[in-house]
Amino acid sequence: MRLELTAHPAAATTGRVAVKLIAAQNVLHLVYDIEVYDIEVYDIEVHDIEAVDAIVVPPLRAASAQRHDELWRHTCCELFAGSAACVSNSAGGPYREFNFAPSGDWAAYAFDSPRCGMRPLTLETAPCVRASDTAAAALVREAPANSQRLSLKVELPRSAVDGYPFLWPTVVLETTRGISYWALRHHGAQADFHRTENFLTAVGVT
Repeated sequence: MRLELTAHPAAATTGRVAVKLIAAQNVLHLVYDIEVYDIEVYDIEVHDIEAVDAIVVPPLRAASAQRHDELWRHTCCELFAGSAACVSNSAGGPYREFNFAPSGDWAAYAFDSPRCGMRPLTLETAPCVRASDTAAAALVREAPANSQRLSLKVELPRSAVDGYPFLWPTVVLETTRGISYWALRHHGAQADFHRTENFLTAVGVT
């Protein structure tokens, strides 16, 4: 299943974000494909083209990838998993949030309702997060020359979303022009991935 995400209207960055989701028996496979279109400016003084937008990838915080909070403050691929109450109750219901950083770091949280009862979610097996094998620094420049790509592959144990079959992928994208927020759909003047309405566009997985 391939899903196209859209940027919140307030975003300055132009590009595209797609998420491929494959549900295997014991693992959810997610591939986040991010592309930013650089806006290039011709500098008359140096007679050269200068790209003014580029993806910012946070560095690894430790010797190896591990669990960390506040990954969403920088480039971060996310997945929200909702219970049946999230799509049937206007007040929302229990859901889970997973954060995956290009560095391989990750986080997982449980909520009782939108932004309420937040707590760390214990996982039997940590998710496997890795940037594209072809990108030494997690970034790939391809034709056309004014685009930049980041591909992130995630393997999340199916047990992490047991009882939470409504999946809603999102992306926080930091570039040199600022931060943009990407989702299947946006509600409100400000980006908010925790709104109850979001789960109305969630993808059901069995």
